[in-house]
Amino acid sequence: LSSIGGILLMGLIGLIIAGLVNMFLHSEAIAYAASFIGVVVFVGLTAYDTQKIKAASAYADERNTTALALNGAFQLYLDFINLFLRIGCKFLLCCFYFTNKIADIFFFSFFINNYIIHYILL
Repeated sequence: LSSIGGILLMGLIGLIIAGLVNMFLHSEAIAYAASFIGVVVFVGLTAYDTQKIKAASAYADERNTTALALNGAFQLYLDFINLFLRIGCKFLLCCFYFTNKIADIFFFSFFINNYIIHYILL
């Protein structure tokens, strides 16, 4: 899975761009395609982050075990939140609630904030 990390990151950036484009187009086809791709990307990111945490725990000592545990838990938390947002908000609500601009902006800003915290700050 180590070689898939870059591909998944490109998929995540593609989802951000698709979300930005869909804010203006309001296309249900783009929303459903982004939902399916988003689920695949976040399942892959969950597996990748789990492998990354497992590899980092092999080199952990007594001083950084707590920091490693908190960092790993936060990474998996963001993966699961984004995964269930994609599943719940797109598949179950059928894109009806994200057709107005306020909800689109909220969803897009939440997605961008998670991306910044998860991949740039950690």
